Amino acid sequence: MAPREALPGEWEIAATALPRLRVIGRLMRDLGVNVSGAALALELLEASASSRGVSALSSAWRAITEEACPCLRSHSSSAGVLSRPSTLLR
Repeated sequence: MAPREALPGEWEIAATALPRLRVIGRLMRDLGVNVSGAALALELLEASASSRGVSALSSAWRAITEEACPCLRSHSSSAGVLSRPSTLLR
């Protein structure tokens, strides 16, 4: 987040930054953390949310592709499943 100074003494902040600023404000007000602590906490919260989103997206993609092509499912035995797709090119 970087404010822009539109007029002397006035700042403009992107609307997309407002939710982050609200979280920082609540952390500082409710928990008494300083600005640096609030920034660190926000980064950790965003990283956690991002990794959950990536994990959920990866799981959903895996389920969709396995449903569309059952040959992509991993089995304990490789009977009937090509272990190397490159064998099709020979």
